[in-house]
Amino acid sequence: MSVEGADFSSTALGAAARDLTAPLVLLRQLSFQLDGQLSDTSGDSAGQVLERLRLTVGQTLKISEQLRLALSEAEQLPLEPVQLNGLCCEVVREAQLFGRHFDCRVDCELPRRTPVAVGNYQALRLMLLGFLTDAVRYSDSGDVQDRGRIVRLRVSGCRKGKVSLEVRDDGPGFNLAQSLRLAKDPTSNNPTINRPLMGSLNLLLADRLMQAMNGELAVSRRRRGGTILRASLESSRQLSLVGGL
Repeated sequence: MSVEGADFSSTALGAAARDLTAPLVLLRQLSFQLDGQLSDTSGDSAGQVLERLRLTVGQTLKISEQLRLALSEAEQLPLEPVQLNGLCCEVVREAQLFGRHFDCRVDCELPRRTPVAVGNYQALRLMLLGFLTDAVRYSDSGDVQDRGRIVRLRVSGCRKGKVSLEVRDDGPGFNLAQSLRLAKDPTSNNPTINRPLMGSLNLLLADRLMQAMNGELAVSRRRRGGTILRASLESSRQLSLVGGL
């Protein structure tokens, strides 16, 4: 492993340790809470605690998957044509389970003809799932009574050889360059100031993945408030190899 690779591995391990702290502490707290609920007669409360336990275990397993991918050598992340509509539908279904716990609706906006990008399916799935769960935590619309809290994954068609995936929420904005810098700092407790629970490891994985795929990450503010996190990817030219078009 190169010096650069070793540095990244050390950074990724630090980010994983930081990200794992919160769900593990929560698991411990929930176990005590569940023990108390089971001694009471409130079955509904115990069921809610169990649901939170399942979600937290899922988050912990996701961090484990992210770490495995982050520590992989570049050649172990083969690039291939990825149908984005199918990928995004799968990711949104997973994120909806998390969103229900926060009373937040998660949906997707897809073009009629599915764009195909050059990427790694599993890595893209984990990256998008991480961004969606972060967005759910921080989405807080000012007109909740009118339309509720909404997080949307939007897929755009091919333009100038690029396709884009956008995670849109109503939460506070953040500086992407600053967030990546803090995520790479082993002495930092929070990857962002405005979103302190945002996953450090997912930011590192997304940054590395975009570099490997000649892609680009960007953050912008929505006109009516909220944030757009955009991943731009190269469009696949091997459309004939991909079915369902």
